[in-house]
Amino acid sequence: GANKIIREFAKLIKKESISNAVIARLYGSNFAILLKDYEQKSIRELYKNIVLKTSKNSKLASIITFSTVLYNVKTPNTPISDLYKKVQDSMEILQEDSQHNYLFI
Repeated sequence: GANKIIREFAKLIKKESISNAVIARLYGSNFAILLKDYEQKSIRELYKNIVLKTSKNSKLASIITFSTVLYNVKTPNTPISDLYKKVQDSMEILQEDSQHNYLFI
């Protein structure tokens, strides 16, 4: 079922992510990959690798579609609720914009 597909996608994200990344399931089928001190170029490469591996996985290719919000937190000690709100608002922007599948904020 759906949970099996979500677990499969989570494994793929973990395998493709940078070794010190923190991966969290936010809710439903939404995940966060938390990275510290990485340039946009490296993050774009990570995103491209996840897209590539997802498209090559026969279990996921026809089922999973995803958007990615890349959030560079500039203020240390920002409350997690504020971070979550900013990411959620950005996800809503992506859902309304069929031209883009990732967004840097």
